[in-house]
Amino acid sequence: MNSPTPNNAPLLDRHEPHNFNPKNDPAAPAARLGVSRMKSLGDTNGKKQQILRLTEERGTDYNSRIWILKCLHCLNVYGSNSTDAWERKCPKCQSGADGSAIPTERNDVNWTNDEHILAFRLYNDIPFGTIPCNAVS
Repeated sequence: MNSPTPNNAPLLDRHEPHNFNPKNDPAAPAARLGVSRMKSLGDTNGKKQQILRLTEERGTDYNSRIWILKCLHCLNVYGSNSTDAWERKCPKCQSGADGSAIPTERNDVNWTNDEHILAFRLYNDIPFGTIPCNAVS
């Protein structure tokens, strides 16, 4: 049997496992790369972190924005760079990195039901009489 030489080497199918690496293939679907395409409200990554709000606040990664995520396990709410939301772990129950500060801008957008519940819980955690009068603008 003749061994292949550079001139008559057989063409290998790119889908054969010995010469195909999906991470180097620009046409590979996101599922094969292990990447979840989180882009809109309600999307959830593989670690059960759900997008609550997309903000225009700049994140710490290049060209990223701060997205507000909620852990569906412990209901913790925290900020995350948009560039790493697909792989993010909860800082509270999954030993993930600390979350970014949650931006306060709303741009005339109504609160979601989850945001109302979160605000109500935070309000109820403040002991009566501890909010200074000059804190309200």
